[in-house]
Amino acid sequence: MVQLHPKTLLLLMYLKMHLLQLYMVLVVLTALDIARLELVRPCYSEKLNRLFDETRLFNNTKWLMIRVESDPILEDVKRLFALKLQP
Repeated sequence: MVQLHPKTLLLLMYLKMHLLQLYMVLVVLTALDIARLELVRPCYSEKLNRLFDETRLFNNTKWLMIRVESDPILEDVKRLFALKLQP
């Protein structure tokens, strides 16, 4: 089992299988991050909002595994990164 520090911003993974190449990002949202995200959810894509809604709470956190497959999703990841950097 992998234990990550609660201040973990994100984990970027690059997977290459046969001809398929993709990037996955794991973003761990704390309770404070979730509250901040709720205020700006309309700024995010429908796909990220759906993923957020479908992800269960685990110890007051949400672990979002995001497949970066388009520019709008990449922009969502950048906004999540900025959200996590807020003091």
